[in-house]
Amino acid sequence: KPYEINSTASLSQTSFSVVSRNKASPNMSFSAGATATAGDTTTTGFWSPHTSSIDFCEPNYAHTHHIVELHNVWSSLVGLSLVGAFGLKYGNPTHEKRYVLIYTILILIGIGSACLHGTLHWFFQS
Repeated sequence: KPYEINSTASLSQTSFSVVSRNKASPNMSFSAGATATAGDTTTTGFWSPHTSSIDFCEPNYAHTHHIVELHNVWSSLVGLSLVGAFGLKYGNPTHEKRYVLIYTILILIGIGSACLHGTLHWFFQS
């Protein structure tokens, strides 16, 4: 293999490095992540400590002490679960099982995403 990929993750930072085994090619490293300190003085709340391997771009506990990332929670519920619920109600006039399955999965993904963003707990990430 010409390249080897190493990755590390912590609660606030995820890093990837690509190590070249060829002397002529340079090594590359990438880093991505967000911390809860950007404009936010409250980094702990009801669900602390956070056990997920990633912290998203929204400041933690910015709006309420009980929901870590409020806007990500409501957008998951409205953008995924509510659309799936409307699909179950109105998007399947022939009542085909495949559409029921698709819309049900969409609802479950929205609920799971809201749980992850609401708690930043490892259980909802897996």
